[in-house]
Amino acid sequence: MRRHLFTPDDLDSAVDVVVTALRSVAETADWSAPAGGLDWDCRSTVDHLLDDLFTYAARVAVAAQERGVPFAARVGDGVPPSGALELVTIGGRLLSAALRTAPEGQRFFHPWGTTDAEGYAGIGAVEVLAHGADIAAGLGVRLAPPADLCRRLLDRMFPDAPEHADPWELLLWCTGRAELPGLPRRTSWHWRNTPPEEQEKQS
Repeated sequence: MRRHLFTPDDLDSAVDVVVTALRSVAETADWSAPAGGLDWDCRSTVDHLLDDLFTYAARVAVAAQERGVPFAARVGDGVPPSGALELVTIGGRLLSAALRTAPEGQRFFHPWGTTDAEGYAGIGAVEVLAHGADIAAGLGVRLAPPADLCRRLLDRMFPDAPEHADPWELLLWCTGRAELPGLPRRTSWHWRNTPPEEQEKQS
């Protein structure tokens, strides 16, 4: 059965889910609290996420092939959490816009291997949802992305993941953020940049 592609619209949805959840406590929570199991606090994790999205958008915009781009983004000093979350939305929209105009079949640089437009939409969404979960845990917020969104993301980025669990819980397990019955928490993990269809031809 043909899988459903992961699209720039899906990336937008992932960003919206995270930003909406975190915006509810933007001015009341302690953003210096640790972000889940990370060494960063919640504010630093937003900085990291923002840099990811803007850097990915830059790579796609210039069709970077063999290396990254000399580009970095961060939330400016004095910007409140609500403003930082707005920047995350902007970074996500820039990446999805770049992906929508990318030539079909174009590949783009990533340290884990070049990937296609669908792969970069997936990379962005994994970063957004995984780090969104980190921040939400630190701030005491419940994050609950749609199951069908998580399933499409798993099919593209973690095609070997087991299917016997809730897709959101499974995505947290795939990214080393949860354990599941019979599956201990991962201490290392890696998404797959190669499209599953190509991987099947190579095996």
